[in-house]
Amino acid sequence: MNGKAQSGHRTFLRAFLSEPDVVGAVIPSSTRLACTLLEPFAKNDGPARLLEVGAGTGAITRCIPRFMRHGDQVTICEMVPALAEHLRDHVLTRPDLAPHVGDDRVRLVASPVQEIPGEDRFDYIVCGLPFTAFAPELIRDVLACFRRLLTPAGVFTYFEYAGLRRLRTALSFGPSRDRMREVSSILDDNISASQFDRRTVFANMPPAHARFCRFRTSA
Repeated sequence: MNGKAQSGHRTFLRAFLSEPDVVGAVIPSSTRLACTLLEPFAKNDGPARLLEVGAGTGAITRCIPRFMRHGDQVTICEMVPALAEHLRDHVLTRPDLAPHVGDDRVRLVASPVQEIPGEDRFDYIVCGLPFTAFAPELIRDVLACFRRLLTPAGVFTYFEYAGLRRLRTALSFGPSRDRMREVSSILDDNISASQFDRRTVFANMPPAHARFCRFRTSA
């Protein structure tokens, strides 16, 4: 592991220890998982707008340039100050990203996704937020925000660690178990209503389900 990768892992771990309910993982996602989540964006034929939410130390961000085409616009959203600083100083300065930052095709938003203006609409949303660590009300709020920001035919992708919800529910008690049951209900309802594909990525620690969703529009 090179120095920059070690720095990224240390930053991620420190952020997890200081804000576990926001970061929700001890190590960043693998490149294989990141590329899987970006597949809908990668397969797009024309200029598209991509929003990455919960970018962390840039596991997904670093994969974006290989799929960008002429005219694409990318917004990177990260609300944890230490992680946003790491992205700004160590990821967006990479040779494959810095030119896009310079011509305003890639921008960093260091605030919650809920603060992105409603007039901004995206064709693709890639989400790295740890839903299982969130309060149910926050999950509903984020999903409602995605619905507001996504174009009618847009796709949003996210991941969750295989078996984590079931394990957390089994090992928790009282209010914590009640929270996990409500979280699972919200996520299951979204999966039932919106998911059109799912891939299990074993080349990740731990293995993760990549979920591909599209909001249904009213007739």
